[in-house]
This record gives sequence, C-alpha cells and structure tokens, in this order.
Amino acid sequence: MKELTLKDVLGWKETDISDRQRRELEGTAGVRAIRQAVEEKGIPGLWETTRDEISRNVEALLNVSLLDVLRRAWNKTKELARYRDREKYPPDKTYIVPLAEHTIRSRHTPHLEIRINEQPAGRIDFEIRLEVALKGLHLHIQDGRIRKIDTGECRGKGKLLCEGFLLAQREWKKLEIPGSIDLGEGIEI
Repeated sequence: MKELTLKDVLGWKETDISDRQRRELEGTAGVRAIRQAVEEKGIPGLWETTRDEISRNVEALLNVSLLDVLRRAWNKTKELARYRDREKYPPDKTYIVPLAEHTIRSRHTPHLEIRINEQPAGRIDFEIRLEVALKGLHLHIQDGRIRKIDTGECRGKGKLLCEGFLLAQREWKKLEIPGSIDLGEGIEI
C-alpha cells in the first residue's frame, strides 16, 4: 500500500474546482496581482498557462506524508520523551507503547512563488488545517526511536484554503491505513 499523503486524506482533485470557484479565486489579492504581472508581459495565452501551472503545483504542495505530520506531533509529546532515557529504557529492548485516543491538530502554510523570466511576479498563500483522531495505536519504541506503528482507528477532517478561500474540505470517519507500519531505522523521538 502506498504511503498516505495530505492529498489523499483531503481527497484533493484539481478537477473538483468549479468555474465559479476559479473566478472567485482569481479575485483574491495574491492571484489578482500575479495575473496583472503576467498580463503586463503582453504574451497571448500566458495567463492561462500560468493558471494551469499553479493548479498543477497545488497537488505538489499536498504531497506531504500523513505519517510525517503524525511524526512531528509525536516528537513534541512528553509522553514519549521519556523513552530517550537509555538508562531507564535500554537500547537493546523494544517497548510497546499504547496511545490512548489521541487527537493531532496540524496547520501548514505553504506557498507558491510565481516567477516570470526568473523574476518574482507574486506569491500565493495556502493553508492546510488537519485534525486527526487516532485510537488504539501502539508504538514500538527502541533506542529512543519509533520503529513500528500498529494502527488502530483513524478519523478526522481537513481543509485546504488558498488566499483564505476554501478549495477543499473533507471529513472521514474511518481512514484505511495498513495494520502495521514498519519504519525501518525509525523516527527519532
């Protein structure tokens, strides 16, 4: 099974944007400024090409592993920090740590910088908001690293905004993820 990304959990498809949404998006300050800069070049069809390229790059912004989002959140928890202590938790032993129901809230603010002939034409700001509730997970920790995850239930919701305008929104009751995720060398806590 392939690794889940923010694109997967948000159910993002560029084709889901209606013509009305495209027009509203083009009315936002960031996109309007870029369109003006592009049209000042006086090249027929350049704005349409630029707009299509922006759409294609939104998908790249969402190519972030859900596991990476969870990883960053877990690295901040005091509950797991104690497993860094090698005297109390010898590195040759594996500790299976059940996580109680755990909700992770995450906010990401990527952007696209648009350049014309290597010169900046503007920037488009995005915001990704996630809330993921996990239940029944077990982490296998060895030598201060999360080596394996036994998955449980995963539900949540997410939004994708562009210049404050809602592009995608999704809520899921159950997300299909593999029963166990081997992390090889693991994630340092």
